[in-house]
Amino acid sequence: MPRQFNKIIKEQAWEELKIHPRLDKKYFRIDCFGKLIAKVMSKKNPSEDYKKLMATTDHWVPYSSNGQSTKRNLVWMSFYINQFKADKYFADINKVELQEKINECIDAEEFVKGLDKNIYDMNDKYGIDFIKQGTIYTILNDETRREKYKLNLSGLDITSLFQKQKPLPISLFYSFSSWD
Repeated sequence: MPRQFNKIIKEQAWEELKIHPRLDKKYFRIDCFGKLIAKVMSKKNPSEDYKKLMATTDHWVPYSSNGQSTKRNLVWMSFYINQFKADKYFADINKVELQEKINECIDAEEFVKGLDKNIYDMNDKYGIDFIKQGTIYTILNDETRREKYKLNLSGLDITSLFQKQKPLPISLFYSFSSWD
C-alpha cells in the first residue's frame, strides 16, 4: 500500500472535521485537537505561525510501523504538530510536551478576532493572503459586519469574484482599513 493518502480519502476525512461558522469551510477546519487548521499552500521557509495553521495529514499508526494509508488511520493536524509527532505513536509522545505544542497552535476564536481587528496584520503574520483564500468572503456575508462597516454589496457577486480570481473593488478595501 502506498505511503501517501488517496486524494478522495483525504477529502472525505476533511469533510468530517468540524467547521467554524465564520470561516470558509473549503479552507478552514477544526482538527482533532480542537485547533484551527487551513488548507494553504506549503512554502519554502514557512514561519512558525504559518506552520501552526497549515493543515497536513498523517498516520495515527505511523507508516513506518506498518500503519496503513486508509481513512481510518488518517488524521488532519497542523504541520507544526506533525513535525513534533514525527514517526512516533501518539501514545509514545510525552503528554505534557504534546499539550504544550497543541496550546501553541491556533485557537479558532482568537483567529477570527484577529481577522475582525485587521485582516492585513493577519496576512503579514501568517504570510497568507486571507482575502484571496476566501476568508473575506465569509466576513462580507456576515450581516453584522456589513452593517458595522456600511458595506453596500447590492449588485456585487462576491462569489464570482473569487471564482474568476479578480481583485475586489478598491472601495471595499477602504471599508476595512478602519477596523477596531
